[in-house]
Amino acid sequence: MATKTAISPEEYLAMRFEWEPEYVHGELIERPMPDRVHGEIETTLAALLRLLRKQHPVTPVTNMRCRLSEGVYRLPDIALVANHPYERTPSIPPIMVTEIVSRDDLYVDVVEKAAEYATWGVPHIWLIDPWSKRLQIWTANSFATVEKLELKEYGWSCSIDDLIEGIPAEALKR
Repeated sequence: MATKTAISPEEYLAMRFEWEPEYVHGELIERPMPDRVHGEIETTLAALLRLLRKQHPVTPVTNMRCRLSEGVYRLPDIALVANHPYERTPSIPPIMVTEIVSRDDLYVDVVEKAAEYATWGVPHIWLIDPWSKRLQIWTANSFATVEKLELKEYGWSCSIDDLIEGIPAEALKR
């Protein structure tokens, strides 16, 4: 049986990576390398959310290190943060976090992250699954499928069609 080497949060924060893993209680958790579909959806959602900056003090950020609790650092695909206070690693939960399902993601891992985000206090937790063309929101300790992602307090919403527009149908097959 392989043994895992535990490292401290300070060691993790001091390390440099080509593709940064997440950190959970002493263990480095490798994240799947995004493919083009993932990247296009991430870029599109960030661009749509960036339009909110014209009227609200918020900023979308991709792959930002977030300290959810002592010994737990996650990197959501997209987070929407309030502009003040400005922190490199937020101690205040973002307004929204989004995970985009990659081909190699395990659903159980995504659920674990969503539960951690909810415990931290993130009010909007979204899951985008381009392979099933499904949008989900975290509610009452599970994901629920929705027609659109919404930030009602900002008058903002988008559909799966908004996010996958221009991606060839054959690219969205598993």
